[in-house]
Amino acid sequence: MVTIQDIANKSGVAISTVSRALADSPKISVKTKERIKKIAQDMGYTPNFAARNLTQRESNTVGVVFQPQAAGSAENDFAMQLLFGINSQLVARQYLLTTATGSNWSEVYNAVKMMVEAGQVRRFILLYTVENDPISELLRENNARVVVTGEPEQANDVLYVDNDNRRAGEEATRQLVDQFNLKAPLFVRTLADWRYE
Repeated sequence: MVTIQDIANKSGVAISTVSRALADSPKISVKTKERIKKIAQDMGYTPNFAARNLTQRESNTVGVVFQPQAAGSAENDFAMQLLFGINSQLVARQYLLTTATGSNWSEVYNAVKMMVEAGQVRRFILLYTVENDPISELLRENNARVVVTGEPEQANDVLYVDNDNRRAGEEATRQLVDQFNLKAPLFVRTLADWRYE
């Protein structure tokens, strides 16, 4: 495994310079950063996220929180595709994904609490919105950065993605009807009680 010391030896600079260059510090010139990053890449260097997390007191992990799930919901391909999409964006930015779920709100809350306290996770995506949410309150108390899918139940400074599924379904149906001149569209769903379909 290639270390920062190996990169420093190869580039002829101090370990602190390599560390700052790899962290994109403004204290290091662009030319030096590019040279050090190129050497690191050529040597196959992989950042030690655990060490960086310890020094920053915050992990490079994003917690994705589901509302309680019924047994068998893992079979839902839409939920898996959602996680794959989120993960691909996180990996491109050198973040890890972890999920919190459970069969009831207490289990979900405890999973999130463990992420915050033991895992030092400070970035979250909530795949639900409910009124008077204790999980949102826990994250607010711990200065976590949160994105909610769906318009929040209470008006506050929450960053959210407006996923008006009903309107999206109407617009998609209208486009299909118009584009293909459909006369009798049919919506097929499973018998499973999935949160997403």
